[in-house]
Amino acid sequence: MAAGLPLLSNNAAEINTVLKLLNEVTVNILITGANRGIGHALTLGYLMEGHHVLATFRERIHAAALLELQEHHADQLRLIELDVTSQKAPAVLADFAKVNTQEIDILLNNAGIFPRTEHIGTLDLAVIAQTFATNTIAPLLITQALLPRLFASRCPRVVNLTSDLALSDRSIGGSYY
Repeated sequence: MAAGLPLLSNNAAEINTVLKLLNEVTVNILITGANRGIGHALTLGYLMEGHHVLATFRERIHAAALLELQEHHADQLRLIELDVTSQKAPAVLADFAKVNTQEIDILLNNAGIFPRTEHIGTLDLAVIAQTFATNTIAPLLITQALLPRLFASRCPRVVNLTSDLALSDRSIGGSYY
């Protein structure tokens, strides 16, 4: 394969290699959208396992639990307030990562939005564009900006998370995604 990140597959040997890495060494993980939900739970879990976490949150007012985690894990957790859709976000995050770690072993693109007010027939182009920018374009640009830190890792992985609402027909209140 040309220079690039290996694709994660269902290959049991590859999955076991990643799991072995997580169990044997301290891993550097960057998580976007870490102030609540899945991102917060993953941040807490990785900290409890002794790993180092770089985490983003969009607004300090909604990050009290994450800021409290930092008080208890100051040597393991570094935080940055960041709107992933900002034009400067990829460069700012790349600089933040460069200052805080030589390598990123796992990038978890978790930041995302779900516009609960949109319905077919009343779609607002601005809301759709914002959703697409947050959930699709931002993870791509952030991954691209962090490639030097990822390539420095022995076993780099990029994980793009999404709510299962985006993948199912069980939409809330008839919403479409």
